[in-house]
Amino acid sequence: ITGFYNIIDNWIQWVPFANGWSPQNVEQLQSRGVELGLKYQFAIASDWKVKTDVKYSYTKATKEKVATQADLPQLHKQAIYTPENQYVAGLVIDHKALSLIYLLTYTGEQYITGDNVKSIEAFQISDLSLCYKANLKNHGMRLNGTVKNIMNEQYEIRSARPMPGRNYQLSIAYQFN
Repeated sequence: ITGFYNIIDNWIQWVPFANGWSPQNVEQLQSRGVELGLKYQFAIASDWKVKTDVKYSYTKATKEKVATQADLPQLHKQAIYTPENQYVAGLVIDHKALSLIYLLTYTGEQYITGDNVKSIEAFQISDLSLCYKANLKNHGMRLNGTVKNIMNEQYEIRSARPMPGRNYQLSIAYQFN
């Protein structure tokens, strides 16, 4: 468990505009919250293991000073693209050199305007991977196949930037020792 509290003067925030992104000075930002993490593993049999890993964060990041009268509607509002709630939960089942991995990720509502009038909806996505690890003398190799966004959720991590639906990833990593 980790708690945090920060007051940041003259924080630079990247803000979307019609033709892209632009840096904007925030007179003072107050960021506070908590991060929780829990890991647990146990053996089902001599060559079967189950591992869990859960992480949660709560972040309240608000503008506490603004430069102009025009910015007053942003005072004490959540900073853009900073969700208050996020979590990641993972489950891994290992059998000898094979691993089956399930990952669930949740990202809470994100405001896209400084006055918190417009937002992106919260979303939750799941990934499923199968991994094979091999030791080759002094080297290692890892083959990995992943189905990302297995529930085919429609979501955006930035306004008007839709993320892909269900997609697939294959990877091979070779480690030289």
